[in-house]
Order: sequence, then C-alpha cells, then structure tokens
Amino acid sequence: MQIDATSFVPDVLERNKFCDDLVQYLTNYQKLGHEVAELIGNEAYKNGFEKNKGFSYQYDRFKDMLEFTQDIYFNAPNISPTAEFVACLNQAIQNCVKDFVDANCIVVY
Repeated sequence: MQIDATSFVPDVLERNKFCDDLVQYLTNYQKLGHEVAELIGNEAYKNGFEKNKGFSYQYDRFKDMLEFTQDIYFNAPNISPTAEFVACLNQAIQNCVKDFVDANCIVVY
C-alpha cells in the first residue's frame, strides 16, 4: 500500500514516522478490513436487501444481499479483484487515512 503523505506532512523524516504510525494504526485496529466490510455491506444492503420494494421474506432479502455481493465483488472461483472491489478498497484507504489524521490531529510530526 503506497500512501502519499506529502499533503499531510511536508518533512521527509516526519512523513516516514507518519506512515509508520498509520500502518500501525491500520494493523492494530484492523481498520481497513472493517472499512471495506462496511462499504460492501452498505452497497449490498442498498442493492440487494432493498431491491424488492414490495413484500419479501427476510431470508430472501438476505439471499439477495449475498448474491449481489458475490456477483459484484467476488465473481470468480479464483477471486481476482473486480473494478468495484478496487474502487471500494481505494475508498476505504482514503477513509482510514482521514480517520487516522482526524484522530491524531494534535500529534506533531
């Protein structure tokens, strides 16, 4: 994962510390995985669970969510990233970096 921290920290040495702290933050709290799961879950809910506006049994709605997720994000036996998954991952990375900066805005690098 390559993150350009130039816009956050101009000094090279401090930028390296910033990136190290960011990786530690992502590792300790598993933020990236949580963020990707949340984004995929929200999309699956909107496009799977809520697909049928009329009456539908709960298990059918859940099945629709799972089918949407499989079709859009994980659509092959050997899972290679789809364009939608790459876009979701990039959005998750941006969200995690923003959350990290917001949580550590007092820290001086």
